[in-house]
Amino acid sequence: MSDELSSSHATARPRSDILHDVAAMIRRCQDSSDKDADLAAAARLLCDDTRRRELPVERAIIDLKTALLSEIPDLTPGDTLTATRSRLIQLTIEEYYRS
Repeated sequence: MSDELSSSHATARPRSDILHDVAAMIRRCQDSSDKDADLAAAARLLCDDTRRRELPVERAIIDLKTALLSEIPDLTPGDTLTATRSRLIQLTIEEYYRS
């Protein structure tokens, strides 16, 4: 049992690392031919961490927006990254309630 506990603690990553990874996935998916699949993977990553921490979906959305504003500050209305962010928020909500 102690092995299970130590392995779960060893794999736990700070929330800021998860959010950084999600922001990086969003930047990379801009050039991807399978953008929706990449965004779905980012949403799953965020939702898995959100559920593991027993946080509500609203916290995931707030954290996502905060991370994107700090990591991709040049989002402007009409920008493709803004549309991507909106799509990711939608996918995150759907993913969170799917499980």
